Amino acid sequence: MSTGRETPRIAVVPVRGAVLPAGADETIAEAGGVVLLAGSGTSEAAASLAVDALSVATAEIGNPAFGAWAVALAPVLAPYHAVLLPASPDGRDLAPRLAAAMDRPLLAGATEYRDSEVRLARCGGLVMEQVAADGPVVVTLQPGVRGIEPRHRELIMAGGAGLRGPADFRLLNEVATAIGASMGATRVVADMGWVAHERYIGTTGVAVNPELYVALGISGAIQHVTGLGNPCHVVAVNTDPSCPMMAMADLALVTDAPGLLEVLARRLGVVPEIPETPEIPETPEETSHV
Repeated sequence: MSTGRETPRIAVVPVRGAVLPAGADETIAEAGGVVLLAGSGTSEAAASLAVDALSVATAEIGNPAFGAWAVALAPVLAPYHAVLLPASPDGRDLAPRLAAAMDRPLLAGATEYRDSEVRLARCGGLVMEQVAADGPVVVTLQPGVRGIEPRHRELIMAGGAGLRGPADFRLLNEVATAIGASMGATRVVADMGWVAHERYIGTTGVAVNPELYVALGISGAIQHVTGLGNPCHVVAVNTDPSCPMMAMADLALVTDAPGLLEVLARRLGVVPEIPETPEIPETPEETSHV
C-alpha cells in the first residue's frame, strides 16, 4: 500500500555521445523531475530533454564501463530511496551492477513506481504484478508505457559572488518565486555555503535551458556558462560592463546587483516599501539671555 508520503527518488540515465536512450524522459518524469545524466555529452543531452526537470545533474564519465560507473555513482545516489533507470539496453546493463554496489534489490521491468509500490510487467506484459517496495530499491522502467507532459522552458534568476551572502540569496529566492522563476547560483556561491549545491548551474552542476536567464552579480566563467544550454533571453546585472556575462546578454545593466535586487523585492511586495523620511522643519536657535 502506498503511504501517500513522498520519498526521495532520482532517475539515472546513461548517455552515449549526447544521445538519450529510449525511455529517458518517462523515467525522469516518474522520478519527479530529479535526474543524473551519466556518460558522454551529458550537458548537450540535458538541453534536449523533452520533459520538465526540477534538478538536472551531469556526470561526464566517458564511454560505458558499467561496473566502474556503479561503484562511482553508488555513494552519490545513497541518499535517494528509489533509483530509477530506463529499461534501455544501457539501463538494463547498469541497473543490476548499481543494485549490487548499493546492496539493494532490483525491480526490473516496471511500468510504474509510486512510494513503496511498484507495478511490474511479467510474461511479456500479459501479467501485471504489484510489489511492495518499503525499503531502498533500484528500479528499471519500461519505455513507452507512461507518457510525458511537454516540456515548458523555465525562467531562472541566478546570483553569483556579486551578491553579498546568504541573506541576499534568501531574498533572491523570494523574488524569483514571486515572478514564477526558479533560483540558481554559481558554483563559487554553493562552495561558500550560501545556497544548496543542487542550485548551482555549470559544467559539474545542474544543466538548464531556460527561456529567460537573469544573472545577478555573475561574471560568466566558462564553467558556469556551459551549463546554461541555449537560453532565449539573457539579462545580466553587474558593475563590470566588460565581463563575459554582460557580453552575452540581450540586456546588460551596469549597476549594483544587491541594490537592484532590493528594489525588485520592494516593487513586487516581497519586502515592504521603505517610507520616505519626512522633512523636519528647522527651528530657530534659542538664545539665552543672562
